[in-house]
This record gives sequence, structure tokens and C-alpha cells, in this order.
Amino acid sequence: MTGHGLRVAHSADSADPIDAISAQIDDQTVAVCVSHVAPETGFRHELTPLAEAAHAHGALLLVDAAQTTGVIPIDVHAEHVDALVTTTMKWMLGLPGVGLAYVARDVLANGSIQQVGYAGIDLPMNEDWPRATLPPLVSDSRRLELGIPALPALGPCTAGIDLLSRFGIERVHRRVEYLVTRLQQGLIDAGAELRTPQSPSRRAGVVAIAHPDAVGLAAHARARAVDIGGYPWGVARIDPHVFNDEADVDAFVDAFRDFAGT
Repeated sequence: MTGHGLRVAHSADSADPIDAISAQIDDQTVAVCVSHVAPETGFRHELTPLAEAAHAHGALLLVDAAQTTGVIPIDVHAEHVDALVTTTMKWMLGLPGVGLAYVARDVLANGSIQQVGYAGIDLPMNEDWPRATLPPLVSDSRRLELGIPALPALGPCTAGIDLLSRFGIERVHRRVEYLVTRLQQGLIDAGAELRTPQSPSRRAGVVAIAHPDAVGLAAHARARAVDIGGYPWGVARIDPHVFNDEADVDAFVDAFRDFAGT
């Protein structure tokens, strides 16, 4: 326990999301933690102004980018991100069980380590080290490793990353943005209640809609060979990626119309 408190900023509901978060930051703030894209609304935060707001008070910017890596270009240096974590599943076309992390060098060097794994210690490969003394930590990112990753998943995850790299993230982004625009317009025409902003700068690939029977909607879509997420709290989520095309998007809009009776 550190004794630090937690402040929550409801940025997605604010007319000025940056201001909503900045209002919660002061000189006692240690870190600003943000989901780059909110998984249930598709709302995307701007990282650079958030970093500026955090750094103005000596705080770090920590980013969960699970909903954006693989579909949105991210430059951790230009956007002044201190730490970013993501997963190879979802948009990076990989499998569960493998995570990726970026930590700025100065943060890595100066930050305290709460847990230590065998890969993170600078241990001589002999029996001379005193067993009652903790060896020093290595200076690179291995100090954050607590064990080994899901080794069988590394091959497929690497293939997914290589595929996206060959396409180019800018090309992927343009394609997904086009499909999301088409999907959102089709859903609006069909009478759906969008939860995801229409502005390209405020979204990525996640499109969320409100529906009282989102679970039933998802089951109806799957029966038509369209896989979406439907949650019992009234949110349906559609995630068009670069491997989708216009026919896929239109198929879901048709499924929505049929389910909604519009």
C-alpha cells in the first residue's frame, strides 16, 4: 500500500475531455492513467496534451493502448508518454497471453520495482552469490519481467505484427477510419444510438452503440456470420479491422435493421 488516493475523471462525458482530466491533477498527483480508447464507448484521448498536463505537476502519463495498437499510429516519444502497455490480441492480430510494454528510459532507471522475477536480476551463473542477499537489478527492461511469456503464442503473435508492419500502420489506420465512418453512417440511418464520437480524432476502430438487448443483437448478428460483442448492460461493440470490407460493414447494418425492425 502506498497511501495514494484515486481520482476519477469522466472525460468521455465532458465537452472538454482534456480539461476534465487536468482538473483532477495537482502537485500531489503521481500518475495520470488513461485508456487510450475507452473499450465501451470508443472514445479516444489525445495523449500529447495529457502528457503536458501531467508533466506540469511532475506526474507520469501511463497509457493502456490495448484498443489502439495495431490500428492507430502511436509515437511514444513525440507524444511524451512515460509508460504504455498493450496486448498482442485484439487489433494486433495475435493470441491472448502475450503483453507488450514501453517504459521511458528515465522512468525505467529511476522507478522502484515492486516485484522481482528471475529475469530481472543481475545474477552470476555460479553458486557464489550469498543466498540471503538480493542481487542487483539489470538496468534494461528485463527488470520488469516476472517470468516467461506464453511461448506457444509467440509465433502467431509475431506473424500478426509482421503482417501489420508490411501493410503499414498508416495504411491500416486509413482503411479502418473509412470502414468506421461507413459503419457509423449506416447505423445512424438505421436509427441506432451511437456511443462512439463521429470525429475521427476522437475515435479509433471501436464502434459502440446503446441497445436494451445488446446480447440478443450480438446473437442475431452471429447467426448471420457477423461477429460482434453484446453486453448485458446495454452496449454492443463492433470492431471493423483492416481485413474487413464494405460488405462486412453493410452486413451488420442489415442485421441491426432486421433485429430492430427498422
